[in-house]
Amino acid sequence: MKIFQSYLLLVQRANISADKAVQCQHSLKTDNIVMCLCCGVPLELGAIAKSHSLEYDHHLFISMDPFSQGKFWIFPDNKSYLSSDDVTKELIDIERSLRPVFTKESSHEVLMKRSAVDAVLGGDYIPGRVPLTYTAIKDTHNDIYILISHIDDIVKQLISYYPQEDTPLLNHTSLLIKKLWSPWLFRPYVAPLAIEKFLNDEFSLVPTDVRSFFVWLLNQLERESAQGKRIRKLFQGKLLNNHKKTSFIVLPLKLELNSLLSKEDVQFDISHLIDTAPWSVVTCPKILVIHIERFSSGTLNDALVVFNPELLSVGDSSYRLIAASTINHHVFTLDTLTSRWLKFNHLEVKEVEKDEIVVAKNIQLLIWSKL
Repeated sequence: MKIFQSYLLLVQRANISADKAVQCQHSLKTDNIVMCLCCGVPLELGAIAKSHSLEYDHHLFISMDPFSQGKFWIFPDNKSYLSSDDVTKELIDIERSLRPVFTKESSHEVLMKRSAVDAVLGGDYIPGRVPLTYTAIKDTHNDIYILISHIDDIVKQLISYYPQEDTPLLNHTSLLIKKLWSPWLFRPYVAPLAIEKFLNDEFSLVPTDVRSFFVWLLNQLERESAQGKRIRKLFQGKLLNNHKKTSFIVLPLKLELNSLLSKEDVQFDISHLIDTAPWSVVTCPKILVIHIERFSSGTLNDALVVFNPELLSVGDSSYRLIAASTINHHVFTLDTLTSRWLKFNHLEVKEVEKDEIVVAKNIQLLIWSKL
């Protein structure tokens, strides 16, 4: 016990990152990984962790296994303690930062609050309004991560999801959402490094444009689990095109420029674009996603698309806008608890008036919720 207490004094929280991919720095393996609580390095449990302990005089490690109760290790003694043990109580903040866990009750509590909390290493933030850093990854992926983490139907399903060994993509997706809503962060921002590394390692070709990546992600989640099927079903509707019914996840709307008008004079009404499309919506999804196709032969059409965020009629259904993104990676989300709009711009998150969305240039993805 005294030895454990002495090792607690050596813990360096500033070196610990909850965003790193769980992979041994030496063997590159991803199973049976522990993180050194002195330097933050992920290592394979066993000989590699023991060697690190002896070489650097670092002794306290935390298990990174997502499928078991939190566990701490002492090396080179090879002793373990559970996070429920009295001796590990001082480390609960580390475990919560790495693997935030929500019950249905605690998830409801955090989703119903909008008060600032202190990050462990300084600064404050509001859970659910956490910026997602754009660091050496694809910006369009970040746009989608922010968008889906602010769709109530998805957040409520995944914030209390317990990871399963046969649902790795869902595990990564739910963990990212949990962190973005966590009141226990070390830093007032989150980096999606782990999920991006997983995608790069596990899939040979991951789309980079926002529409394709969104559809691809939903399709992969559907293939993986029943939970993923339920998520994808939220967005699935049916079109009638040339007397044939087809399913859709995203409605594509093309912008056709009139050469007789100057570029500054052109604007498109979204309802008119839907009404004049070569298809009609016959089954409306619970969540309607519209993609504005702004590129033609590599040329950008930056004409303004006009819409009423409070009401969009499609088929026999009515919708309210809940999220949108632009081609320059500004993401807007509606906080349905406060009815306030948020704008995510890299590390900046701020409240904006809905008029800023209506006049935003180059809106390309709009997400609507059925009323």
